[in-house]
Amino acid sequence: MVCRSIAALASALSIAMPLVASFGPAFAQGRASDPPRGDAWRMSCNEARRLVSQSGGAVLYTAPGRYDLYHPNGAACYSLMQVTQEAYIRTKDTAQCLVGYTCVEPEPLLHWRR
Repeated sequence: MVCRSIAALASALSIAMPLVASFGPAFAQGRASDPPRGDAWRMSCNEARRLVSQSGGAVLYTAPGRYDLYHPNGAACYSLMQVTQEAYIRTKDTAQCLVGYTCVEPEPLLHWRR
């Protein structure tokens, strides 16, 4: 009984593995719908703005290991729990560059005390 299960598993894997391997490079490169990426500290303010506006949104790295998704307009937040906020980031030539907008969760309106 165990021998048949192992044989069936081996047969299934011999069919499935080439199929999975053929999709590997596509998954490693990201999906076609992924937004473009850029290093903001290596770009001028105009280059960062252009990347966000021309692509409809971009992921910008603002420091090593830190990044966010920036949108060209304020209508990009789809969640009811988020609001749009202007996004100012440091670029190669500007300390406070308005590159677009980002989605954030709003602060509570009331702070309750006990």
